Amino acid sequence: MSAQKLHAYILPLRKEYARKRKKEQAEEMSCYMKNLFPFVGIPSPDRKEIFKQHLAKYGLPDYKELSAIVKSCYSQPQREYHYFAIDLAGKFAKKADESFVPLLEFLVTENSWWDSVDSVASNCTRDFFKRNIALQIPVTRKWMDSENMWLQRASILFQLNYKNETNEKLLYKYIVELKSSNEFFIQKAIGWALREYSKSNPMSVKKFLAENKLAKLSVREASKYLSV
Repeated sequence: MSAQKLHAYILPLRKEYARKRKKEQAEEMSCYMKNLFPFVGIPSPDRKEIFKQHLAKYGLPDYKELSAIVKSCYSQPQREYHYFAIDLAGKFAKKADESFVPLLEFLVTENSWWDSVDSVASNCTRDFFKRNIALQIPVTRKWMDSENMWLQRASILFQLNYKNETNEKLLYKYIVELKSSNEFFIQKAIGWALREYSKSNPMSVKKFLAENKLAKLSVREASKYLSV
């Protein structure tokens, strides 16, 4: 997509990215992501500062424009634009209503890899579902039934850091449904979710591990803070 076809809100990013890019790092960054995406070559600290300065200068866009902006970012091949879109969507997650769900699904299912999906989990779905508790089950149930690995991963990870507010029954139900998956990213997500929850309720997680046969990777990840 040419520069003039970018959404006006993100046009300034092109100049900032060009100014801050470290060309020699772009190839390294892409290689780290198995060459699935090209990178401009913006180190994470610089990228976060650019995002911060962009908001300071241009403010948050109107919510009605958010979807168009996100999709404009995602139409760009370079990964930094995708990260910007996720960070921007995250600024709306705490106050958004049900109309935000299609955008969440887009962010998870487009240009999908662990880095973007996990960023959506930490920046968007976590805050969104914490506010919209009534939507947790209907939306994530749909995601679980979709057979899309990344939506399933998002369904397991959205409760990260919920601590004592974790819907334990829901978390365990989804894990049991996916425990036989051979997908690395599902097994890893199961272990990660259990590990985080074990910080708040170690005895429950320990009991769950004893009663359910999980993949070795999941058990190893889940047991980090436990003596199993």
